[in-house]
Amino acid sequence: MASMTTFESLGREQLEALVRQWQGLLGLSDWTIRLDLVTFKRPWQSGDIKVDPVHKAALLLLSETPFRDEEETIVHELVHVVLWPLDTAAMDLTEAVGPADSPAREFARSTVFRALEPVTEQLTRALLSARGRPSQPAWRALEAEAAPRLTR
Repeated sequence: MASMTTFESLGREQLEALVRQWQGLLGLSDWTIRLDLVTFKRPWQSGDIKVDPVHKAALLLLSETPFRDEEETIVHELVHVVLWPLDTAAMDLTEAVGPADSPAREFARSTVFRALEPVTEQLTRALLSARGRPSQPAWRALEAEAAPRLTR
């Protein structure tokens, strides 16, 4: 895998402020959202969100060694909270297509993921752009995906 650039973290205080700012902008003010800085097992992962829609609570996980714009990662993960009902419905439907670990279910799950992530990313970029923060294409991720196919 191509090496990833490490960015200087904005720091917990500024990250918390960004979470609160975007929480309000996305209509999630009635949610309790906790931020944790972590080390992910997957080196390409910059964020994740765990959601409890019943209690309107979420745990936003960010890489403690950022290699991607931290505000962009926060917005991306919070957009997942907004889309959670659709995500849950789609994943529930995947369970109806076949038994666990079946090719049919795996196909359904990967299809949902391939649809959900680009929509989440497009909304993230649009929101950041609307707030005066146009983002750049994710070249590092694209280059890492292409690397195994290259003979350089």
